[in-house]
Amino acid sequence: MRYAKLRIKLVFKYYLRFASLTLALFLLFGAVSSLLIKNEASDETKQLYTVGICGSTDISYLGIGIDLMTQMDSSSGYIKLVECTLEEARERLENGDFTAYIFVPDGFTDSIFSDELIPLEFVTKDASGGMTAVLKEELLKTISVFIVHAQKSYYAFASAMLREGKYNGDLLSAVNIRSLMLVLDRDNISKVHITGVSGGLSLSEYMLCAFSVLWLMLCSVPYCTLFIKRELSLTRVLKSRGISIFSQTICEYLSYFTSMYLSVITAFVLLLMFKGALSDAFLLVGIDMGAVSIANLTLLSLKILPAVSVITAFQFMLFSLSSQIVSGMLIQFFGCIVTSFIGGCMYPISFFPTALRGASHVLPSGAAREYLSSLITEEGQLFRAFLCVMISAVFLLITLLVNRLRLNRE
Repeated sequence: MRYAKLRIKLVFKYYLRFASLTLALFLLFGAVSSLLIKNEASDETKQLYTVGICGSTDISYLGIGIDLMTQMDSSSGYIKLVECTLEEARERLENGDFTAYIFVPDGFTDSIFSDELIPLEFVTKDASGGMTAVLKEELLKTISVFIVHAQKSYYAFASAMLREGKYNGDLLSAVNIRSLMLVLDRDNISKVHITGVSGGLSLSEYMLCAFSVLWLMLCSVPYCTLFIKRELSLTRVLKSRGISIFSQTICEYLSYFTSMYLSVITAFVLLLMFKGALSDAFLLVGIDMGAVSIANLTLLSLKILPAVSVITAFQFMLFSLSSQIVSGMLIQFFGCIVTSFIGGCMYPISFFPTALRGASHVLPSGAAREYLSSLITEEGQLFRAFLCVMISAVFLLITLLVNRLRLNRE
């Protein structure tokens, strides 16, 4: 259509200005994303915790248990137990060499074979509720459950043999050894399935999709000067010449969509040009930039069309809700920020209440983020793409109705 060509020419007249702002925002988001990815790769949840063991640890049974924990047990992958004196433990905890230390009081081992347990002392400096606090709770809970239930089983079995008059010390010792081996072999009792932050994605993959959507959402602000209509005289003239409100709305949206889509293509070109410098950051997300080629990016640029369409349709609807540039920019900015937050583009959606998680599926930011996530997981792509297209159609319909109401009212 002739009007569509004119609108596209008008957008291209100012495209360099808009592109420079969107690409500056793209570089800013890229730097922030790279920093978050690097921090996530070395955060405290992936560190080895060093825990001191002091007190009466020279008793044979307890010493054997500590040796097994440090050499054979799977917990040695994230907890390192170090035997030391109480004074050394306090000093190393103060210096930060120890995450915590456990003090074993006198008579602890003997109490295991009696009817009362002497409690261990777990000392740490972390009172903020961080990972050390979580470690303390889980570690002490695990130790107490194993010891108490092992003690119960020992005395229950011994009492049963005495009651039946068939006491056998060797058999009782064998039961104790069997209990110990069950503890050491506990990893085979159940399997751990890491589901990721949301939808099977790691934090790095999730934030890559989320920040991509957030960047595209915020790119709409510079376009307010071009697409917010302060008065509708041109609209009336075009309508009098046979160009309906529907045709005008679609042509204007196509020009806006084209400009935003070209910004995405430009970002892809920059990634291709600087893939050597960005290889380390993307490798943390699982993307080998060495394998990225023009063909890969061309295919990806086609696949992201539904995500771009739902975001641009939402932004285009916000343009129609204002007749002033300043108020329109505020609506555009805060509207995109709020929907991006609820849609899980600033914080993982799995941490939100159930009601907000349900609402995020139909928000443009949430739908686009989930569609980009499906491109990584390769699950539900068709459904997510269809949902993006349907939401886009709803926003365009709302835009058309708003334009009709404004034209009839003014």
